[in-house]
Amino acid sequence: MGNLPKDGRSQEIGRLAARALASKLPKAWIETPMAGDTDFGIDYSIQLKSTENYVNYSFYLQLKGTTVPKYNVDRSLISYDFDVSALNYYSQQEPLVMVAVVDLKEKEDDLSNCSIYYFWLEEDWFEKNKDKLESQKTISVQIPTDNLLDSSLDIYQFYKKRITEKNRFFSLKRSITERQKPIDEVLENLTTIISEKPVFLKTIELKNEAPWIDNPKGEIPTDLKICSDYLSSNRIQAAEEILNKLETIKDKFNDHELAEFYYQKGNLLSYQGFFDEAETQFKFAQEKNTKIRYRLAYLESKFKLDSMPPQDELEELANTLGNDSFTECALKAKTLAMLKRPIEGLELLKQYYPTEIMIQMVICTIGYLPVELDQIIEENIENDFDDDRKHYIFNALAARRYFHKSSNDVGICGEILPIEGRPDYDLEGMKKAFSFLQKAWIAAQKLGYPADITILIDKYQLKSKHVFITKTL
Repeated sequence: MGNLPKDGRSQEIGRLAARALASKLPKAWIETPMAGDTDFGIDYSIQLKSTENYVNYSFYLQLKGTTVPKYNVDRSLISYDFDVSALNYYSQQEPLVMVAVVDLKEKEDDLSNCSIYYFWLEEDWFEKNKDKLESQKTISVQIPTDNLLDSSLDIYQFYKKRITEKNRFFSLKRSITERQKPIDEVLENLTTIISEKPVFLKTIELKNEAPWIDNPKGEIPTDLKICSDYLSSNRIQAAEEILNKLETIKDKFNDHELAEFYYQKGNLLSYQGFFDEAETQFKFAQEKNTKIRYRLAYLESKFKLDSMPPQDELEELANTLGNDSFTECALKAKTLAMLKRPIEGLELLKQYYPTEIMIQMVICTIGYLPVELDQIIEENIENDFDDDRKHYIFNALAARRYFHKSSNDVGICGEILPIEGRPDYDLEGMKKAFSFLQKAWIAAQKLGYPADITILIDKYQLKSKHVFITKTL
């Protein structure tokens, strides 16, 4: 009677595994078998009770049986091959999926003594195996043999913690939504910040009642930030002391911190006038971290008053620098100006960053575009710029331009000019230059005379004139 249904071995193993599981289920689990193809879908929905018998949580369980278990040498792990399509399906499920493997070898007639090992397919596991999930058809899931599923297994606190974290995540999500920010973008930014700046976690741990975030004291990034602030406010000695202290512990830095350390050393050396040594430090920084901040600082350091990059290097910079960030586009425009293509650089800035007036004035100044510079000054002479630095740069460059124009385009570098002027000077233009100069002086005072502003004071017969030069040029 061969023409009858026949039980397959895989179906038999599946039933045996289910019977073994039934003998070992914890009392706090309320199992409900799921209908459908159990090789691909889910075998059970499990509801989880508290010690007070409240049904609080639920999860899915996928059961596998094997008569040929694969253990490692010391039997600390058992492996089972899962189809990637099934694993991808599990990753899309909510609630969490537990896989359990029953070792039926030599105990098919003694199911209550079969070992059952369990493993949670959490998000971390899927992230760790992301490449395999995209390139393979099966993945061997390794389960610690310490993960025994028997009647004494208590997973309540594990699942409670998971749900608590999930609820707190939704609180974060709600806070983001209330501020009308795109959730996916904000979470991606948070992930990047935490990965690249782990001190951020310590920062938010500080219980500060003020409406700002404090940097945690004693941390390497905090000291680097203080050093940067000192350099910005022209406190060169204080910045140098911090860098000397950090030098003794730099072997403890991560690559990002080390890059910033070299970056700050480069800034310090630049302010001290050691430009070649500064370039070396900026090179170290961009070798440690490829962020555009360090790459552009290194490229900028090549532009020195007494030493500019050679023609071929300038051409390469002009061809490779992009326009995605303002700093990069500004450097590209400067490079074009150095290549005697200032109009091209100015048009580039007007196209991508039309409101960045200061860098347009710089390009006009170093590329000698007097007509274009006069037009920018005239259009913005009544502009109430939104910060003091912009006030300073605009008025300093405007003063320079009016002085140059009113002195009949006499070079103002390297020549001693009489304080009373010359007969052919344009007096009205000189008055405007002085007016701009006074405004630049006030802005520089408000800024605290930052390190990239040099003040030259020449006193004669109780009269003084103040000339500002910015290293932006």
